Amino acid sequence: MSIETEALRFRILGPLSMTVHGREAAPTAAKQRQVLCLLLMNVGRRVTTTALTSELWPNEVPRTAKTALQTYISALRRLFAKELGLPAETVAASLLTTDAGSYTLHLPASCWDGAEFQALLEQGESAAARGDYGEAETTLARALSMCQGDILEDVLKGPQLRPLARFLDEARLHGEEILVDTFLRTGKKNQAVCRATTLADRNPYHEGLHAQLMRSLYAAGRRNDALKAYRELDARLADELGTVPSPETRTLHHALLQDAPDAAFLRLAPVSGG
Repeated sequence: MSIETEALRFRILGPLSMTVHGREAAPTAAKQRQVLCLLLMNVGRRVTTTALTSELWPNEVPRTAKTALQTYISALRRLFAKELGLPAETVAASLLTTDAGSYTLHLPASCWDGAEFQALLEQGESAAARGDYGEAETTLARALSMCQGDILEDVLKGPQLRPLARFLDEARLHGEEILVDTFLRTGKKNQAVCRATTLADRNPYHEGLHAQLMRSLYAAGRRNDALKAYRELDARLADELGTVPSPETRTLHHALLQDAPDAAFLRLAPVSGG
């Protein structure tokens, strides 16, 4: 039986949200939320009981784990049935199914923001790669505006959810780098500096973002500030992590010291304006 799910929406790009006809309906129990999120981030694919168990009890699996997991699944089915006005058996047969020691959440990609987010990032990156910077900026800005905080910031994350959340966060940061580059290529140097500064402050060890800050500052005619940004990164990595900047970042620094970096290395196209 087909289930109409147009009214059902999930958001994971920030706090977890589940709405039905615009009304918030997310479960409140911590482990039930973990189960929902792991199923949602694998929507349309089987999630084994082993994966769910290791997510919920990463250190020591209790003897009651199997029963507890079944209880969480049943609670989610009851929630879906109540909110969608469906019989519980319909939900179990078509929406949240069981098969050979695994569970699958059957939803179209349009029901959750993670799918749209990734699709927009890919579109934006493709537009930038072919030189359509206007389309890239619009699409990337739309994708990044969907992020309302850390991925699943109010959900406990075990060994299954953590890498999934990290993947989306790395995709977000990569999108931010491309957006800053797009600003630079279209002469929006002040916007590039503002965005790169905020990103570097929020991600003190992310070399790619700090390199973008250095490029942005240099492009805006602030060479001394770009060199200062490198010195601060170098000191932070040494003092707090015991490491040094990557060869790519050191090469960028050397180019800035010489005050003669080439446009290709700075990832800048000839632009007008400032």
